[in-house]
Amino acid sequence: QGNKEIENQIILKKRYSDFFTLRKKLVQRWPGVYIPNIPPKKAIGNLDNSIIETRQRILNKFCEKLISISYLSESEEVLKFVTSNDSSKELEKLPGLKPEEILFKYQKAIKDYYEAYDLKFGKEKLDKFKKLLTSIETTIKVI
Repeated sequence: QGNKEIENQIILKKRYSDFFTLRKKLVQRWPGVYIPNIPPKKAIGNLDNSIIETRQRILNKFCEKLISISYLSESEEVLKFVTSNDSSKELEKLPGLKPEEILFKYQKAIKDYYEAYDLKFGKEKLDKFKKLLTSIETTIKVI
């Protein structure tokens, strides 16, 4: 199990400013969508090991939350962040989006989500739920 966990990890060396720019761009280009928070910037004492470790842990949680949201983890912003050596610069180049572009992006994200949903699995769950309701109804009649 430990090896599986290591296989699924990506190690990135990024500056705090890269994470800050990523979050700023996600908020700008995905308005109204939950974007996980990052720790605030600290001007004094930011080289203290305990502060660095805490910030690193919070930034790791930020990444975990981000990749758990499929349409964000596959977004242009996150791809640029992961693949670019100078991600802040690359992210800053991304233009703001027009309302119709945002709408298209949301429609695609929703469509992709529902297409990925396995209807057979959904039907099985509904059948189990129906059986449960039937057994409850039978029990209630007996009572």
